[in-house]
Amino acid sequence: MRRKQLYLDEATDRELKRLARRTGRSEASHVREALDRYLKDGPPAMTEDEVARRQAALERLFAADAPVPDWEELEREIVLARAGLL
Repeated sequence: MRRKQLYLDEATDRELKRLARRTGRSEASHVREALDRYLKDGPPAMTEDEVARRQAALERLFAADAPVPDWEELEREIVLARAGLL
């Protein structure tokens, strides 16, 4: 096995500790089990509400009358912004 480090928010950390105490298993074993399941099954399917909200957001984006540069210009702006030069 390989060692990994991860950060959890306080609420998740509390729940993981509670689960480990309740089951008598280590926190790491629960994390491994959850990650194994996620990698095997993939992310959970979106609910109909989530699909509808994302579709509505896309429709609003496509309806916006905003000037969009060509890909090369957009890519250049992204690179500059990531470098803190924009």
